[in-house]
Amino acid sequence: MTAKWQGRVLVASSLLLACGVIGFDVEEPIPEQVVEGSPIGALLPVSLFEFPLQIDIESKTRAMDTGPAHSARLKAITLTILAPAGETFEFLDSLRIFVAADGLERREVAKLEEVPPSGSISLQIVPGVDLLPYVEKGATLSATATGHMPRQTIRFAGKVVVTIKV
Repeated sequence: MTAKWQGRVLVASSLLLACGVIGFDVEEPIPEQVVEGSPIGALLPVSLFEFPLQIDIESKTRAMDTGPAHSARLKAITLTILAPAGETFEFLDSLRIFVAADGLERREVAKLEEVPPSGSISLQIVPGVDLLPYVEKGATLSATATGHMPRQTIRFAGKVVVTIKV
């Protein structure tokens, strides 16, 4: 490649970085959650679970050798039944995930209006929510659900995937 083309590639790369076009994904586990069983099928409590979203964006961008993050967008949330074997999320009718942090408005970030009777589910992402200010202030993700208590105690976990734009 000639010096002229190398210079153009360098300028184009710099412009892409400056515009926040370059991004990379970060996965964060959702810790194991427990939903107590109820043989009578009582209604679920409104709050299903809550956990801190602890992504060290500064160290992630440093590890990728990029500039500072300009935004962080939710890319995916998946939940998977761990036990008992063969159980599904049939006890849930709908599921909503919210992000909150000190001094910031609580925002919906993902939802599933009709939860399929499956052992693993992926939520629909609500577009346009920048998680960066939430993560910088100690973000918490919480889930609300409608449905009934499962017949037996269910354990599940999952993962959150966030795209960081630099």
